[in-house]
Amino acid sequence: MKSDLTTLETETTFTRFDRMSEMYPENAAVVYLGKSYAYRDLRDMSERFAGGLSDMGIGKGDRVMLYLANSIQWVVAFLGIQKLGAVAVPVSPIYTSQEIEYMMNDAGAETVVCMDTNFCYVQETFGATGLKRAIVTNLVDLLPAWKRVLGFLFDILPSGKVDRDSRVVSFRSMLQHPPLQNTVHIDPAEDLSYILYTGGTTGFPKGVPGTHIGMTSYVNDVTEDVAGDHILEGKDTYIAINPLFHIMALGLFMSLGLNKGNTTMLMPFPQVDAILETIQRYGVRWILGVPALYRMILENDRLDRYDLTSLKYCYCGGDVLPEEVKERWRERCGLPIYQVYGSTEVGHVSYSKIGIEPSPRAIGFPLNSRECLIVDPATLQPVPQNESGELLVTSPYTLKEYYNKPEETRKAYVELHGKTWCRMGDFVSREDSGELIYVERSADIIKHKGYRVSASEVEAILQDHPTVIGACVVGIPDRRVGERIKAIVVLKEDARGVGGAELINFCRERLAPYKVPGYIEFRDMLPKSKVGKLLRREVRDDEKRRMAKEKQKHFTKERRAGMDLFVAIQERRSCRAFIDEPVAEDIIGQILESAVWAPSPANAQPWEFTVVTSPEKRKEIHAEGERCRQWAIGASGWKWLEKYSLDFLSQAPVIIAVTGNPEKTGMDMFQEEGTVGYQHACAAAIQNMLLSAHALGLGSLWFTLFDKAPMRKILDIPDEKTPIALVCIGKPAGDVQPVPRKSLEKVVRYIR
Repeated sequence: MKSDLTTLETETTFTRFDRMSEMYPENAAVVYLGKSYAYRDLRDMSERFAGGLSDMGIGKGDRVMLYLANSIQWVVAFLGIQKLGAVAVPVSPIYTSQEIEYMMNDAGAETVVCMDTNFCYVQETFGATGLKRAIVTNLVDLLPAWKRVLGFLFDILPSGKVDRDSRVVSFRSMLQHPPLQNTVHIDPAEDLSYILYTGGTTGFPKGVPGTHIGMTSYVNDVTEDVAGDHILEGKDTYIAINPLFHIMALGLFMSLGLNKGNTTMLMPFPQVDAILETIQRYGVRWILGVPALYRMILENDRLDRYDLTSLKYCYCGGDVLPEEVKERWRERCGLPIYQVYGSTEVGHVSYSKIGIEPSPRAIGFPLNSRECLIVDPATLQPVPQNESGELLVTSPYTLKEYYNKPEETRKAYVELHGKTWCRMGDFVSREDSGELIYVERSADIIKHKGYRVSASEVEAILQDHPTVIGACVVGIPDRRVGERIKAIVVLKEDARGVGGAELINFCRERLAPYKVPGYIEFRDMLPKSKVGKLLRREVRDDEKRRMAKEKQKHFTKERRAGMDLFVAIQERRSCRAFIDEPVAEDIIGQILESAVWAPSPANAQPWEFTVVTSPEKRKEIHAEGERCRQWAIGASGWKWLEKYSLDFLSQAPVIIAVTGNPEKTGMDMFQEEGTVGYQHACAAAIQNMLLSAHALGLGSLWFTLFDKAPMRKILDIPDEKTPIALVCIGKPAGDVQPVPRKSLEKVVRYIR
């Protein structure tokens, strides 16, 4: 049975819940920290909370901020606000005072419901906002007394200091008020139910207002189009792990949780063992999580101790699920993971269909109340079937604006075919079946050598590597190729001996050449939003700041060296340890430019330069150098070489091989050693490179301990050319220590 428009136009968020309470009064609506709350009891508490708000003078349209962790108090407060006709403003409980101050002022909230643990931040906003009152609770406020006492006695519950004054009331006291009896007239299509704030993946959070019909419409969509006959009415169980201030979690909570008499297991925190224990204990059938949650579950050392056979329907949202995680989950649980896709602006957009195996990178089929259009972002003309373009979404039940942000609204919404569409900022394609396939966020398309490279596609390949737990791929501006592809990778704790070269080779075997990262950087963690979504924007911004800083540093040092050549000469030291971090191509160009200005006999300019950045070639060079070092130690007795490591040959991100041409030897016919003028000229070019690298803020070292024939083969140098030296360049790993220099008295002789 499809949604009756008459019902949508008359039903509010609270009356929908109220109807469920009449039908299933004794059913458990929510189980929180082991305590069960029946629909009837939850309705009573919500109406009392609404009565308390009303007695404070709060009424229809007033904004009430929910600055709470997942808890029964969150649910009671949200439903009470809906009953009163006020507007809920849910925000992350870990926001700082600066963040909530901005949102309070933006939304016009005069009341906040908060935890004792974050009340200190609320205190800082009094006076800086229009805030008049704070309703304070803690995680166990509504649990039995013995649980509260044990929790605080054994110090297993977080708590914070609350300074009481006339502006501060306790949550428990709100439930002492008589239930709100009078009926507030609410127009579901016009009156606001909530203002949610975007997660900050595209900039500073923006408020998105939603009406009551916006909420109930996709509750109906999920109930009818997605779950349908799979719901066990009055008997089903759903576990709510994601924070309820997020549209994905709130929508599923209202659709699968507080609906059809079903029960929600509400988790205050995403603690994996607690989640697994809850699934086993209560026979949970429905679960929603972000990709990181499924990976955390699969990585849990105690996973085999838990019985997860009750699970039947597993959904993932917030990001595209890596294929490797999906396959491991199927292997462990025998179940597919379905995808849900949406945004704060338009709510839930699409779901995988139960019983139909999701295609790789599929994000499901559009809900009945959501219309999707895929267009060329430049022309806004529809693209052909199966081709990718920017996704536009519209619905008669969603508002088309950011709250108090007309300029941002104009950027995000567009008029087409007599409708207002939200520009999702995501690139997708549509298969013949109608299923949407996620390609990339428009901001995360890397433009490399004229190609469009999907960052998430490269990330998915990297995350298929058995040692990789997380990856973020970004484009680094480069005037020669548009953007260079860089990957930031997090390895599993037990990963050993994995380097950038191995991961690049792994990608090369699985991706087109233009998609392979040129650089790999290892980090301990990646930046995530408050709901665990990868913040590529932060990584891109970090890279831009780093490049700007390096550019400024290079500029400053270049000027300094130009003004005082002697400073560069005296400061430069041979660097024997490098950070494997790429050197910008324009910087390499400057160093090479300095080399070609070196003097040479008869201006013969006998040099040629081979620039090596390939990790594989650097390893070959390292191996050849090590072979020669061992020979020199054994055959020549150069024991002093034993204390030197040649690891710099594989560490240095750039090696410039200097090659000389004996045929361009210049005027050296009187030299006893024969034709060595080309070598002298190359030495001058090498010195220029060493000094310019230092002036540009880089470490450098020149190396000559190699056999010419094998080096010719490694670098594909013609037989008529002679390898002279290898100049290693890169960011130094640590400080380079000076070595003693002979005094002038010992090395200078005068003929007067």
